[in-house]
Amino acid sequence: MNSTICLIPARLNSTRLPRKILLDLSGKPLLQRVYEAATRCPFKEVVIAVDDEEVFERARSFGARVIMTSKAPNSGTERLIEAIEKEGLKADRFVNWQADEPFIQPATIETLLKGEGDVWTLRKRLNGNPLDPNTVKVVVDPQGLALFFSRAPIAQAEGLYFQHIGIYAYSAEALSIIKGLPQSQLSNGERLEQLRFLEAHLKIRVNTTDQVVVGIDTADDLANANRLFTSL
Repeated sequence: MNSTICLIPARLNSTRLPRKILLDLSGKPLLQRVYEAATRCPFKEVVIAVDDEEVFERARSFGARVIMTSKAPNSGTERLIEAIEKEGLKADRFVNWQADEPFIQPATIETLLKGEGDVWTLRKRLNGNPLDPNTVKVVVDPQGLALFFSRAPIAQAEGLYFQHIGIYAYSAEALSIIKGLPQSQLSNGERLEQLRFLEAHLKIRVNTTDQVVVGIDTADDLANANRLFTSL
């Protein structure tokens, strides 16, 4: 993975849990916990892309390389592209690691990057309620390439649902295509940017993991994450 750069797009103004990336997780800001998790993986480099001076200075205080981007990007992917172009970053692949995912392990990244594709992401078997629109489901073809993502209860087989895990890797070529893609009614309707990638005929490799990935979107999520850190 020495030709892979990890970028962590970090937006301060989250809606469900305001300023969450600076909230405390077991004695350190959530963003620092995510950065430290990423540095345990064999990436060529780990970079944080921010849109706020306060976050910029906070990230620099714990030794991260930080890139200031504008507030214009509407997604982590757009912020990633802006950061890459601003700094002239060069790599074969770029990982987009969300700033609220502190529990991803090196083995999970290894699984993420397996196989051929233009874009790589992950799924795990869903044990929760497939009717929950906050849980994105994914179905794949026999080669493991994505057919569709939806908030609706789409099944891989009868009674078999897979939850999409929102970490991505992109080839440099895929990012150049994504940069020029128009908005999509399908993508906007589902509020899932990856549907634009499918409409552009990019091959999204969906690898399967057993790891429980704990994202932090609410105060309850943060409390659960603190309990989990205490138990590690």
